[in-house]
Amino acid sequence: MKRISSKVKITWSYTMMVIIWTLVLSACTAMDAPEENNESLVSNITRGSAICANGTISETEALEYAKEVLHLDASQISGYGVEYVLAQSDQAKSSLPSDTIAYVVTFNNEVSVLVANSSCYSPVIAATRTKIEVKNGKLSQSVFNQLEEFLVARKNYDCPGRASIMESDCCKHYMVGDPELIDVNIGSPFDSTTKKHYPDCKAGSVPTCSALALAYTQKILRYKKKEYDFHSIIYCFRQGPGFWPGPIPNASTYIDYDKYATFIYSYDGSVSAFSNLIYELGEDMYTSYNKDNSTTYLTDAYRALQKLGCELSPMRSSFNTHDIWNLLGTKHIVVQELFDNKSGRKSCILITGGENIYHDDPWEDGSVLLFVKSVDETDVSLYALSIADSSYLGYLGYEMKQYFGIKRKSDAYPSRYDNWKNE
Repeated sequence: MKRISSKVKITWSYTMMVIIWTLVLSACTAMDAPEENNESLVSNITRGSAICANGTISETEALEYAKEVLHLDASQISGYGVEYVLAQSDQAKSSLPSDTIAYVVTFNNEVSVLVANSSCYSPVIAATRTKIEVKNGKLSQSVFNQLEEFLVARKNYDCPGRASIMESDCCKHYMVGDPELIDVNIGSPFDSTTKKHYPDCKAGSVPTCSALALAYTQKILRYKKKEYDFHSIIYCFRQGPGFWPGPIPNASTYIDYDKYATFIYSYDGSVSAFSNLIYELGEDMYTSYNKDNSTTYLTDAYRALQKLGCELSPMRSSFNTHDIWNLLGTKHIVVQELFDNKSGRKSCILITGGENIYHDDPWEDGSVLLFVKSVDETDVSLYALSIADSSYLGYLGYEMKQYFGIKRKSDAYPSRYDNWKNE
């Protein structure tokens, strides 16, 4: 199948975001994934790129982008729809290549991809695990309120005419990480244990992200007289609410206070496991609980996870694309502090993987589309996003600050791309 690819050049500066390279149409070739003990960046996907002369992309091309970014094949699609996002301002109408500034492609009426209608840069803005609503050509979700200004800014920087940076067929792509997202957040029912001890208070995004990072990177965790078998817990989550395989025979034999207690093998048992783990981590991380926004210092989270025996990267004080990419390429999940310049609130996200679009060296700095998992529905309006163009986060006024990586053990939750094979 033909694939559409692109080169995004991202400079992490609030005042300067340069996104250069040309949107391209290409065919894919794949290389075998590295073995678990191979720490080098061996491409899972490498594909060449050709020049696209058109200033816009078609609805069909937008559909192909959406399928690719969600990794969907025909068997996973029962139906799809494409809606148009229309320019509202005179500036957008005069400077963008079309009054249709973006497409929203929705599959099975439940997951959506927002695709910019331009061939001057990477078109995928975001992929959401919920439906993106479009009414009269406008997007309903507040996170996209500045989309029009963002696209105009990218056009002014990168496309005075047809982009001409790429003169040869040499753009390549390297993809890592992006495990299937575990659907856990700071809200109900995952805050139930926290609310028993701190009524009406938020569970906190740092303990919640830390609990998820453990599920991604560890197979079994023994912590405060409880055992968390993450393979079992995640399996139960996949079965969905109501999953209950039946009564446990001789249940009384499991009550042994000299051993680690386990959780009931069911969906509700998995919810209880995460709820308890989030609370216990919050206590050990000295979380300051609040009804509006519970706060945890990332340095305290780092210390608590280190005490649990997790293999951690050094703590970094400010976002660095090259270092983030190196961590993702060596099988780390990144715990990232996110600061909202508008509200002054801090939150936490996980960076679970990404795609680097490079010229010669896959280690080069700056060309990264990040796969983001946010757990905070209240403090961060990106709660629905699983994939976001990292430059768009910056444009919205979110500043990346401290972060560290947690190394994934060989028997832990598998990455989606570990065994990628091109069909």
